[in-house]
Amino acid sequence: MCVEADGTWVALQGTAPGEPSKVEIEAMAAYSGKVARGRKAAREHCVRHGCACAPGEFWPEAVAAIGSEFDLSALERVHLGTDGEGWCKRGGAYFPLRVEVVGHLDPFHVDRALLSCFDDAAMGRRLVEVVNDGGREAAAALLEACIDMGLARKGAPRVLACLRRNAGLIAVDGPSLGTMESENQHLYKSRMASVPCAWSRPGASHMARLRSRRASGRAVPPRTRAGSATPLRRRRDEGRETAALDRRGLSATGCPPRVGSGYEPPRASVASSSGEVRYAAAVDSGMAGTGW
Repeated sequence: MCVEADGTWVALQGTAPGEPSKVEIEAMAAYSGKVARGRKAAREHCVRHGCACAPGEFWPEAVAAIGSEFDLSALERVHLGTDGEGWCKRGGAYFPLRVEVVGHLDPFHVDRALLSCFDDAAMGRRLVEVVNDGGREAAAALLEACIDMGLARKGAPRVLACLRRNAGLIAVDGPSLGTMESENQHLYKSRMASVPCAWSRPGASHMARLRSRRASGRAVPPRTRAGSATPLRRRRDEGRETAALDRRGLSATGCPPRVGSGYEPPRASVASSSGEVRYAAAVDSGMAGTGW
């Protein structure tokens, strides 16, 4: 199975000064492979999941979504493509322990990072060719030499550190990946990042879930009246319920109000009974010898 993960950012609405103005949509796409369809390659049995939440919440939900299409008990190997972010790379830990997880760094990010190191695009393309030929260490050494000679831009040391930190994920043998950037652009940003579109945090997460479910062909849970009510409508409904209960003489819990001292057992009069009966009643009630 091929699994790709990456995040995309959308604007938040109504943020106070000093608060984050954007929220990250964590997104994942899992598929069995690619098939040729005309001039393009399409992913087979693609399952998507996206939301705005912590990685510890995202990946269990993502693996559960994958399990709705694939038999995880028969899964042997996962090719996990990421951009090198920590939360993306940790996704392999959420698959069954016996599954072999092979990490890949998205070539789009590698190429873009190397090209950004030079004013001369030809030098960047040369490093890209070296990396694609499997010369990760050689490319890192060449970039370091360019930095020492002052031929690289200011941000080149950061790219060099990233190359060496993710050397084991660059140009790894495996299936073709590199589709997550397009996925984020067409599935999420086309709907959620158009100007002047902005979201609340829950709204952004719900829209990402909705988009990913529809694109995967998975059922969308129906909305209930209570779940879709606005805060104003909730307050109005609660006011109507409280007024109706008051008119019926009921408490807020829907039970009759408590009045009196509660239940008392019935008492029978023995005034007209014989003396023996009146005496026995006095003995039973503990009042014998009191004049009754």
